[in-house]
Amino acid sequence: MSDLSGKYKVYLGGRERGLRYTLEDRERLEGMFPRPDGTPNDLLGLVQNHLINSGSVSVQAALLWAGLHRVDSRIQLNKVKEWLQKEAETSNLKAVFIPVFNAIFESGVLGTVIKDALSESDEEEVTPKAEEDSES
Repeated sequence: MSDLSGKYKVYLGGRERGLRYTLEDRERLEGMFPRPDGTPNDLLGLVQNHLINSGSVSVQAALLWAGLHRVDSRIQLNKVKEWLQKEAETSNLKAVFIPVFNAIFESGVLGTVIKDALSESDEEEVTPKAEEDSES
């Protein structure tokens, strides 16, 4: 997996911050939000249900935190929640969640690579676009 901390960034807490996701982050996130039967959740489901479909703020914050924490281990989940609250009051959270979505998908932690899964345009419905990797 490549280091994506320089490619996808979000502006939070008064500065631009990089995002990066690894399999360890996937495992941690899936365990943080177990299914009702106690088994780990799946990262793709968390992304679809909470980033794309505007679900739980706790899950959204955790997805963002995992990517930020991988780049800067000093960042704590509670601080990310504070930053999200400020962003929600002053701007559109879409500007924060699009880089998170793209960084997760392009990282390869889901087993596939989807480049620029979301366009930066103001599409009403947000759905990933699968693209084949033509580089060999």
